[in-house]
Amino acid sequence: MIFQTRSCKLSQPGLNVMLVIGIDPGLAASGIVVLDDQIEVKFALTLYTRPGALSDRLNYIYGEFSQILSEWKPDIGVLESTIYHKNVRTALNLGAVRGVFLVTMAQHGVPVMEISPTRVKLGLTGQGRARKNQVAYMVQRLVHVDKELTEHEYDAAGLCLACLKDIGNAIRLRR
Repeated sequence: MIFQTRSCKLSQPGLNVMLVIGIDPGLAASGIVVLDDQIEVKFALTLYTRPGALSDRLNYIYGEFSQILSEWKPDIGVLESTIYHKNVRTALNLGAVRGVFLVTMAQHGVPVMEISPTRVKLGLTGQGRARKNQVAYMVQRLVHVDKELTEHEYDAAGLCLACLKDIGNAIRLRR
C-alpha cells in the first residue's frame, strides 16, 4: 500500500452551521480540518503519501479531498498561501499540491480564502514568527476537540480560526 490516512471523525455533518475547511498543504503530509462557527472541530485528518510518482501522489490527494468535500460540503475553504522555499523542488511540489486543493474546491463550488502562515501565527500568538508548538498550544486553548491533533491538523485548524476571525470582522464592518 503506497498511501495511508490518519483520520479522526468527531461528529457527523450538521445543518445550519457554517463549516470552514482548512488545509495545510504538503506532498508528504497534508492537514485537513473542518471547523464549525462554534469553534468545534468536526473532522480532522492528516493525509499521508509515500514516495512515488508525483502524478500518483497528486491523484491520491485529489481523490481523498474530493470525498471529504462531498461529505462535509463546507461553506468556505482556507488554504495556507505560498511561502518562500530555498529548495526549488520543494516549492514546485508544494505548488502542485496547492493546485490540486484549489482545483478540487473550485470543482465543488467551495470559495477559497488564502491566508499566510505569518498572519495565522500573528493572530493566534501575537508573533508572526511563532513556532509550530506555539500555534498548536493556542489552537488547543481555542477549539473544542476531544483528541490530540497532528501538527498539520493544528496548522489547518489555525487557518480555520483566522478565516472565521476575518469573516466575523467583515460582518461587524457591514453593521
